[in-house]
Amino acid sequence: MLAAHCADIGRDPEAITLSAHLFLGPDRNYGQVIENAAALEAEGLDLGIVYIAPPHDPAVLQPLAEAIRDSGLCDRE
Repeated sequence: MLAAHCADIGRDPEAITLSAHLFLGPDRNYGQVIENAAALEAEGLDLGIVYIAPPHDPAVLQPLAEAIRDSGLCDRE
């Protein structure tokens, strides 16, 4: 859909950063966040924004960062 609209107005769709919201639920299923990001990456996702469900605890950041790092998603270009 985006590509069609870009074609209509003469804009290069590659010049647009595609972003999406990803949610880390209270169950702290880090793998699900990675699966969702990978599925969206296959559709052209450039930037994922992870929302963390309350209660907000800084302790979730380390395992989330490790899951993202270990997934290899950030290594792709």
